[in-house]
Amino acid sequence: LGRLGGSYAEATAALVRGAAAERRGDAPLELTIVGTGMIARDLVAALRDDGAVRIALLSRHRERAEAACPGSGVRILDWDDGDGLPDALERSDILVAATTSARPLLSAVRHGRRRVAPLLVDLGAPPVTDAAFAERTRLVTLADLGHTEVDLVATLLRDL
Repeated sequence: LGRLGGSYAEATAALVRGAAAERRGDAPLELTIVGTGMIARDLVAALRDDGAVRIALLSRHRERAEAACPGSGVRILDWDDGDGLPDALERSDILVAATTSARPLLSAVRHGRRRVAPLLVDLGAPPVTDAAFAERTRLVTLADLGHTEVDLVATLLRDL
């Protein structure tokens, strides 16, 4: 993980902070995290006090989401409320998939022509994003976060 930190959560937090710093205007960066596991909890802990980032946590299990970030000011989104994931993809500046699934959860076919977050970070192993999403957004994977040869944050933020 080289210069970006010692964990995937730290590397992702650095990427989000970089995006927030590069953002124009006063509106906070809208970050949605999908999942409630250790990486999601660590990412919330790293960013919850950053006034330039507004965090939402999307989960199938509201109780797990509330337990993952008690008293943190994080907005809890219910997977089954409305369009759940498609709405989160549309509203977010950055969406972090910090979950696992046997099949892709983020499908360009299922999502259709709706707006997609400009930056999507897929921390799933295996990835939870189908390859077609790479054509519609800037997609960052675990392999990208582990790359030590380039200044990944600057590269990714160039076109946001």
